[in-house]
Amino acid sequence: MHYFEKMENILFLFYIATFIFGISSLTTFLFTTFKTFNKLFIHILFFYLNFTLLIFFMVIKNYLIINLNEYYYQFKSLIQYLRLLFDYLTHLSGMLLIHYLFSKNYRKKANFFIIPVLTFSYIVEFLSIIGINLYLALYDKLNEEHFLANIVSSLLLIYLLIIILIKYKSIKKNEYKNLLRNLFITTLIFLPGIVFDKFNIKYHAVFSPLMYCIISTLLLRFILKFYNKNYHLSNVEIENINNNLLNEYDITKREKEIIMLILKGYNNRKIADSIFVSINTVKTHVYNIYNKLKINNRYELMHFVKNSY
Repeated sequence: MHYFEKMENILFLFYIATFIFGISSLTTFLFTTFKTFNKLFIHILFFYLNFTLLIFFMVIKNYLIINLNEYYYQFKSLIQYLRLLFDYLTHLSGMLLIHYLFSKNYRKKANFFIIPVLTFSYIVEFLSIIGINLYLALYDKLNEEHFLANIVSSLLLIYLLIIILIKYKSIKKNEYKNLLRNLFITTLIFLPGIVFDKFNIKYHAVFSPLMYCIISTLLLRFILKFYNKNYHLSNVEIENINNNLLNEYDITKREKEIIMLILKGYNNRKIADSIFVSINTVKTHVYNIYNKLKINNRYELMHFVKNSY
């Protein structure tokens, strides 16, 4: 008994370390997303936030079972509900992230067919928690496993693996291909363990938190590389800004000067002091620049200039 208690405590410490690592990664995702409003970053943040919350409630559940078993049964329904909710949102947002990397036409069709099936299976499980059982014969035997949702979510993972294989060559951006390849390999390796975590009732989940750590590392690495590649310019790149491109958008000499100062990190006040004009004049120029280039902020400006070389 002492041996098993020791192993449970080690497992719980692993859960805590996993969650702390996830929160630290989440701060990076929040920073890059709110700075750039890049749509891919938004999808990654949506997925990662839900995945983190899923792991959090997994940690809460196991902590109560190991240390405060009597309290677990008092809050069992609430914990089941929240864990199931974030399990659903994790699978949904993960699917939306993968689909975002494919063509818009395929994305719409796939989401149209898959989202209703996924949602329906989890609604059935939500109802079962509050006592409305739509599949009584299975529910009495498989109460803890959320059987229908686990089946559908497992099939969803298999679908994503297959569609990545089929669509991989059609992806044009190499960074997207690298992300898909890494996610494919990780999911393929952990798929048996994830299915085991979903359906076992005797043991604590081990494979899902471990997969979470690896996916956290992959996404963090991807975002940092993508951010540095698309939103960071060296002084040489700023000085050698593409004049022909700016001419295409009727950027004036003064506007180009302001663009270069923005790219160097100057705020409106510092720009005004540097070129000896009022801050309102600077704001007018910035508004005109953004309007001409069809962008909304300085990070989109960095991305625009970075991808013009």
